[in-house]
Amino acid sequence: MKYSERSDDNVDPFNFAEFGHLTLSKFIFGSGSGNSDPNTDFKLYCALKYAIMSGGVNHIDTSHTFRRHRSELVVGKVLHTLIEKYGLEREEVFINSK
Repeated sequence: MKYSERSDDNVDPFNFAEFGHLTLSKFIFGSGSGNSDPNTDFKLYCALKYAIMSGGVNHIDTSHTFRRHRSELVVGKVLHTLIEKYGLEREEVFINSK
């Protein structure tokens, strides 16, 4: 299933664009802002999980240099949760990492 097909009537279909064989959200979730601490990790986890589950965002920007290596760890935890508990397929999410 394509991620863009998971969204309900609350997500505008024009939110997505085709790039070759990829269907990506025009909105990109950036994971580089915030402090390098557990509280910010939790906030990032909740925000990213909600953004993906909303059906409106499937493009994540991260880097090993963001928040002293913590951002990629949080992104991984969110994806693990969504795949294991909610049936998201890894191929539905595009991760842009540097």
